[in-house]
Amino acid sequence: MKVSLRVTKGHHAGKVVAVNRQRFLIGRNRHSHLQVTSSKVSVHHCAIMTRPGRVWIHDLGSTNGTYVNERKIVDDQDLNHGDQLQIGPLVVEVQIEAVQTEEERSAKSISDSQAAEILLKTSTADKLVGLDDDSEYESTVLNYPMEARKAEKKKKDV
Repeated sequence: MKVSLRVTKGHHAGKVVAVNRQRFLIGRNRHSHLQVTSSKVSVHHCAIMTRPGRVWIHDLGSTNGTYVNERKIVDDQDLNHGDQLQIGPLVVEVQIEAVQTEEERSAKSISDSQAAEILLKTSTADKLVGLDDDSEYESTVLNYPMEARKAEKKKKDV
């Protein structure tokens, strides 16, 4: 299964970001797989989780919330092709292709309770997505320059 996010609104409209990990972190943190440089996005905002035949999103206690199809999520939310996610100013459409990779064909399936145990066992978002000093990862950065300029102007005015 191939999962990607297509930006639908704003400065980065049309950009497509591949969700290329089983635990894909979105946030302001520089180690996020998708870094969104907006003060409206938490450092560790949310994670998209993928398993064979299932894709879902988990909010990591973000300040402003994570929205699926204009509804704020409170628990894990399954994602379907065409769903719209809003994370701060970022609005993306979930794209899911049902192509099964060799890894997925041989992957061990885990139950929902096992997935929940994995999520609850970790104490930090970095551990949730498997990031540590030795981790290799790709990161996509979506900058929101107008917001940064406004923040700088406010600091000068004070």
